Order: sequence, then structure tokens, then C-alpha cells
Amino acid sequence: MSKEEKRVPELRFKGFSDDWEQRKLNMVFQNFIVPMRDKPKEFSGEIPWTRIEDIQGRYLEGSMSGKYVSEDTIKSMNLKVIPKGSIIISVSATFGVVAIVTKDLITNQTFIGLTPKPNYNIDFLYSFFKSSKTRRKMKNESAGSTIFYITRKNIENMIGSFPTYEEQDKIGELLKSLDTMIDLHRRRITILQRIKQQYLSLMFPKNDINIPQLRFKGFKEKWVHNKFFDNITTLIDFRGKTPKKLGMEWSDTGYLALSALNVKNGYIDKTIEAKYGSEKLYKKWMGDKHLSKGLVLFTTEAPMGNVALVPDNEKYILSQRTLAFDTDKSKMTNLFLATTLRTSTVQNKLLSLSSGATAKGVSQKSLSALDITIPKSLEEQNNIGLIINLFDKNIKLSQQKLDTLYMIKKVYLHKMFI
Repeated sequence: MSKEEKRVPELRFKGFSDDWEQRKLNMVFQNFIVPMRDKPKEFSGEIPWTRIEDIQGRYLEGSMSGKYVSEDTIKSMNLKVIPKGSIIISVSATFGVVAIVTKDLITNQTFIGLTPKPNYNIDFLYSFFKSSKTRRKMKNESAGSTIFYITRKNIENMIGSFPTYEEQDKIGELLKSLDTMIDLHRRRITILQRIKQQYLSLMFPKNDINIPQLRFKGFKEKWVHNKFFDNITTLIDFRGKTPKKLGMEWSDTGYLALSALNVKNGYIDKTIEAKYGSEKLYKKWMGDKHLSKGLVLFTTEAPMGNVALVPDNEKYILSQRTLAFDTDKSKMTNLFLATTLRTSTVQNKLLSLSSGATAKGVSQKSLSALDITIPKSLEEQNNIGLIINLFDKNIKLSQQKLDTLYMIKKVYLHKMFI
């Protein structure tokens, strides 16, 4: 007889070696609370009425819509209260939304509330439902072929693997600390983006005004109005060009193609899936043109309006839906052009000049009609560009750290559960 396979996770804390025990979830949770179908008729009280939009992270803390229900309404309508310390999971429509309930609340039938038995760690159970293996089991239990739906009975009878409480506690604490770091980086990015937008709003004149609200010391001259292309010496646009039209194909390696896929606001995202071209394709595509360091990249559609600078002197292929600009250095710096293109004033003007019912886009013709307001002083332009660029660098760095944390969490959720 072959030895029975051990029920242990791939990745484990030192000091734990026992098999995990398989249990139906009705042995793990003491209550399975299915909300009533009826929505509260009156919102006046202290117990939050929550929806899926209220879950923004690990914890469900209240109603973002400001809707609260009274004890009288709960009693008269026989509404089900999900108590503090429960796990709430989506069982229909949107799949995989999980949160820890931090205060008594009411919700709709999108969710089911699960109250753990005393010998189970709430943070471990949260991560258990977030793990790839549990999510796969839940999908398999789903009654709907296209729209996700899982019944209370299916959840009660679903089998999971669980370690001792001590091991649960360590796993739960580790993943909780990761979520805390992720939340901090997300907040940092949000704050940096908000401050950056405030600077963009204050350091650029609004509408037809020619003096900004916020200015570096020593600059008093009025800004000037002109047409966008009055400041441009070089435009590179390969709209409509494809490898197939050149009798060639994209490659898995070679020169990176810059497009609306990887040109983000303030940087080139080299981590996402992208297209590459061979030396032969590069020469045939780019001809005598070259994307030198510092040129301004602008996405024309899907999405419209992302702006970044070419980061280095490596060879890049300028793909579709992206333009490259070089400025007249006697009038404007490339850094300032990249900055002004991202202001709300210019973005709104581009939107009004754009075409397309769903995917908005701009063309060279649209840009030729674009009016912009700029300072005459190149020094002032440079100062403004540098401060906004500093925000971009910090946002990019924080985003890279956040992406790393997400990847670590994904690996842990896969390897630390059975």
C-alpha cells in the first residue's frame, strides 16, 4: 500500500509539521447568515446598510453611502444582522469579494455572513477565502454557468484544510501585515496623486487667464497663449502601421514597442505584456527616425492623454495610438510640454476636440486646434516640470513597491494553503 500523501502546504513556518485537517465549513463556522431579499424601507438609525461598493480592502467598517438602519426597522422587517467578527463573502454576481466585519451591519443577498467558531483565527479565515485554492473550489461549487452563484448549503458542505490554531495565527498575522503594508502604499500613491493634481491646478493658469495662482519666487511675467504646434519641431506618428503591412510579425524579444498599452502617465511600464520587434522590423518600421531620450510620448486613444518621456537612449519602436514630440527649445522644454499636457485644462480641451462615441481619441488635426498657455521663461518652465516630475518618480517608485507586495501576497496565498 502506498503511503498516504501528507496534507501540508508547500510553504510553511518553521516548527510545524503535522498534517492539516479536512473539515466541512459547517464545522468551522457556527452561523451562516443569509440576508433577507427585502431592502430596508427606511434609513434612519445606527446600523450600517452595506453594499459591495463599501468593501475597499480587508475590513468592512461602514456604509460609504451613509445609509443606516434602526433597531425598529430591523425588527419590523425581520432583517438579518451580521455581527462584528464575522466574515462576509460575495455569493452572487461579483466573485471573490471578502471582508472582515468590524461592526454589526445589514447587507443584501449578494453576500453571506459567516461567524467563526471560537477556535478559528479570523485573519486566517479571511486569507483562506482569498487563497487561489479556495476560490477555485467556490467556482466549482457555483450553480451558475455564466453568472457566479453559490448557495448556503454548498458553502456549508464545502471542504477546506485547516492547521492548528497556533499555525493559523502565524499565517493570519503574516498576511495581515502584508495587507497593512499594501494599504499604506496605496494610500501613499493616492495622496501623492492628489497633491500632484493640486500643484498642476494651481501652477497653471485656468482657462484664458495668463497668470497662475501659485508661482516660484522671482517670476512675474504674464504667460502667453499660442497654438500647440507652434512649440513643436518634430512629430513622429506611425498611425496605421503594422508589422503585417510590412510583411513581418511581432517577436517575443528584441526592441520594445511603445504603445497605449505601456505608456503610462509619467513613465513607461516595462513589466506588462508588450510587443517586440526584431532588428529588421525596427529598421523597416522606424526608418531614419529615432526615439531619443527625453522625447515626449502621448497616447491618442484607448486611453487618450497618457504622457511620458522616453526614459533612455535604447532603441524603441513607436507603435500605434502613440505620438512622439520634440519641442522648439527656444520656446519650450520637453519636460514642460509633458507636464502641461497632463493638466486638467489641456485634458478637458483634448476631450472636447476628440472623436469617438466610446473610445475617445485625438488626431494631429485635433492637436493643431489646441490652444495652450505657457510661461516665456524657460527657467520657470523647467522649475514647474521638475517639481511635477519629482511627484511622478515617487508615484512610480511607490507603485513598483506596491506591485511587489501584491506579487508576494499572491505567492503566499497560493503556497501557504491547501
